[in-house]
Amino acid sequence: MEQIKSIFVEGSYSHELRIPESWEYARLDEVIKLEGGSQPPKSEFRFESGESLIRLIQIRDYKSDNHKVYIPKELARRFVDSNDVMIGRYGPPIFQILRGLNGAYNVALMKAVPVGNIFSNDYLFRYLSNEDLYNYVNSASDRTAGQSGVNKEHLEKYPVAVPPLAEQQQIAAKLDELLAQVDNLKTRLDTIPKIIKRFRQSVLASAVSGKLTEDWREKFDFEVTVNLYNEKIKEDEFKVKANNLRVISPLSERSSWLSLQFGHLFNVKSGSGLIAKDMVTDGNIPVYGGNGINGYHDQNNITEETIVIGRVGFYCGSVHLTKNISWVTDNALIVSFPKSLITKDFSYLLLRATNLRVDSASTAQPVISGTKIYPIEITLPPIEEQTEIVTRIEQLFTYAEQIEQRVKDAQARVNHLTQAILAKAFSGELTADWRAQNPELISDDNSAAALLARIKAERETVAKPKKTGKKAQA
Repeated sequence: MEQIKSIFVEGSYSHELRIPESWEYARLDEVIKLEGGSQPPKSEFRFESGESLIRLIQIRDYKSDNHKVYIPKELARRFVDSNDVMIGRYGPPIFQILRGLNGAYNVALMKAVPVGNIFSNDYLFRYLSNEDLYNYVNSASDRTAGQSGVNKEHLEKYPVAVPPLAEQQQIAAKLDELLAQVDNLKTRLDTIPKIIKRFRQSVLASAVSGKLTEDWREKFDFEVTVNLYNEKIKEDEFKVKANNLRVISPLSERSSWLSLQFGHLFNVKSGSGLIAKDMVTDGNIPVYGGNGINGYHDQNNITEETIVIGRVGFYCGSVHLTKNISWVTDNALIVSFPKSLITKDFSYLLLRATNLRVDSASTAQPVISGTKIYPIEITLPPIEEQTEIVTRIEQLFTYAEQIEQRVKDAQARVNHLTQAILAKAFSGELTADWRAQNPELISDDNSAAALLARIKAERETVAKPKKTGKKAQA
């Protein structure tokens, strides 16, 4: 039976590492050299490329084409190419393991360079990505300028598991095969939330167009007419904003539904101003802006569940349903409607299905108002059919939520699977059968101990100063 050796990592992070008898442990700085980047003055930053310039890789924007930074080549001190393995020093998240970078790199990055030929860059990239090493780094992360950072001295003490070179090649090959399958599975799972989003949009569109309840209308004889509309408006004392529009589309009956404008059915008004510094942080009353709840307060300006629409900025046109007791800021529009004509639940769904960002792109800061949205054309089903529509949508959305949760659970299992595979690879479990079949490739001169000895001898040769004789001095 194969022997197992172990080492216990102590300190703020305590964990037992186990490897096969034919492997060896070495301190990280004995087998991997960490080369920190350099930081040129920001006054030398350029935002367009040129012949005498080189890309400066920064951890926060290395993937972005919108925030590229260039510096004069003579100021570059540390360089990276696409084959190099890089470590992100600051976060969150800290200890990002990166590849595919080209240019100079700053102090937020470190290059991980295998000493001698002890590791290939492919093997090193996989090894540094294992969760055990991340936990070790995270246990002693520095705090710099409010950020978590990698403690380089602590990282260099980590006991690295060193397999024989031939076995490293087997591990890398097996990881390529297994992780490619995992990545393919991740890609397929990642497409499902987009499909579910389109499904919800399709359901809403089908609901407000009448397609969702076509079969229901065949069994019942409800309708909403112009006369019924006018009667209910008077009963509810609802002020029709559409009367003030310059262009009026007349009410018209469409089968059992009614065609009308947004302003025929909804009124909107801005909430009350309340900035973050004026909120009572330990209050229990939610504060709603354009993006939903953005804080808490000890006062309210509404006393019932209310539909609100984002009025300005990125969340312009988004629709939310508040709690009973809430505060709505002036970044949102409060919606009112004739309750004898349309239910709150159907109103919420109708608004979500309607594009409310009318002309919002005409200014640098997107903004909507009643004047812009009142002319939007919509259709209104009978209130009995509204109830049926809401019931069907809730059933379909519940089904979608169940699928979403299953996808999230599956994604979590797949992410755990990646780390489980890496853990098996770097503890020797993945290649146990290979070692049993190839003992000559992991022993004597091919052993991990012989590999470390050669690396140590090479380092000592490089570090040993050359003797200078008198003739040479002369």
